Amino acid sequence: MDVKTLKFGEMYPLGNPGTARLVPALALIKSVRVYFGRLLLRRFQPSLVLDDFGSRLGRSWRETDEANTDRATLIRHLLESQYSSPVRIVAFNTAEGWSRDVTDEIAAELAQACVNRGEMPPSIADFIADHTRSSRVR
Repeated sequence: MDVKTLKFGEMYPLGNPGTARLVPALALIKSVRVYFGRLLLRRFQPSLVLDDFGSRLGRSWRETDEANTDRATLIRHLLESQYSSPVRIVAFNTAEGWSRDVTDEIAAELAQACVNRGEMPPSIADFIADHTRSSRVR
């Protein structure tokens, strides 16, 4: 159904086929906005990296500019060896009130990127080995 064809005052189905209920056009538009708003929030998940600087300096959550916390930038920075020896990566969304460990997901993406590029930076080799199984990488 095209949103442009909605007529105010008319009733439209909302939900899965068979269990959908009829709602006014305005309620349907609000539901679509909320749904797409949540999708946009899920797409931008800032991430922080726990980096290991060795036995002398230890581990630290790396400070980063707000603009460099999205997933694509994080992957690029890891491939560019901007982290010494990443140990853990946590994504969070304060608007929805959650955080989660994305270490294995990022490691799998990095492993695939390294296969595609034909090279693996030494700074992430142990990270990838510790958090992936070779069967995941094609």
